[in-house]
This record gives sequence, structure tokens and C-alpha cells, in this order.
Amino acid sequence: MNMLLNFPSNVQYFSFVNYNRSQPGNDVESYYSEHHVRWAAFKSLPIDLSQLWVNMSGSGNNNLKYGIRWKWYETPVMCSVLKNSHLFFALNFHLFEFAPQQNATFLTQIEYVYNLKIFPKQLKNRLYLSGFADQNLEGNGSFKSKWVHEHQIGFKLYKSWYAVAEFRVNQYLPFGYKGWGFGIEYLANFL
Repeated sequence: MNMLLNFPSNVQYFSFVNYNRSQPGNDVESYYSEHHVRWAAFKSLPIDLSQLWVNMSGSGNNNLKYGIRWKWYETPVMCSVLKNSHLFFALNFHLFEFAPQQNATFLTQIEYVYNLKIFPKQLKNRLYLSGFADQNLEGNGSFKSKWVHEHQIGFKLYKSWYAVAEFRVNQYLPFGYKGWGFGIEYLANFL
């Protein structure tokens, strides 16, 4: 489940929650959620201040990250190329991370986010490819990373209904961390 809210004063809230179970028919066994707050504090710069709160099942494993989001789609050198390509792209640098029972860490994650409209004029904005890639840096001077990424292709069927296919990789999971999902998505606009 995903949620995006745009508030006055250039503040944006985005969150999602994933529920997990190991066997079909079982109740939910665990969850993972992220809550992003972004503030476009600098009107003349394509930069947002960002905060990310990660909340997951279990105790002592939630964390808080602070950083900046660079909106390439608003960067003067790149915005016309991206606009003509029908591509939205942003980078989020999580500069500081605070977690229980750990010292604060620096530059722990780089998040890449994109949305590409495919043949928008010919298909009347009905087909898209979107996704993200989280590059989780291991730190301590190492350039090793663990990745979580998800890519979704969607086709608008009728009004707010979409047929979607999604591919996900999660290198934190010990079992077959690659998978596909197929389904129907409903986009609800509340504001």
C-alpha cells in the first residue's frame, strides 16, 4: 500500500507498507514500512530536505535518516531533456542515519527513483514504467552495497484502474530474493 500527499508550504509525505507471510493462508507475520517527509525549502534550487523513518516488525530495528533529494526533473541543465523524454528522475542521498544501539552513520543509502511515460501521446498517458533502486552502502570505507529495487510496468485500463506487472529484488532476504508480481492496481485521489 502506497500513499502520497502534497501539503502547503512545499511539504510532501510519501509512505508505503509491505506485509509479509511465509505460507499462503497464514496471517501477516511481519511488516516493513517507510515514511518520507520532504520539504522544498529552497525555491531556486532543485533540492529538497528529506527525512525517512523506517519502521518494521521486531524490536530495536527502526531507524531515522536525514538527507537531501536532488530533483533532476527540475535541474535547469537536465529538465528539458527529461521532459522531452517523458522521464521523471530524482536521487535521494540519505546523509545521516540514527538507529537504536548504534552510533550515527554517514551516507548510508542512495535512492534512485524514476517514472517513464511510454508513448504518452499515442497511448494517451496509459502506459508507464516506474520504480526505485535503494543502494544501501555498508560503510566503514567499503564500496560494497546491498540493493533493493523494484520496477513496475502499468497500463491504464479504465479511469483509476491499472493492470500492473512488477519485478523486485531484495538482497536483504535470505531466500530467493527475486520475484514477480502481477495484478490490478487502483489509484485513489483524495485531494
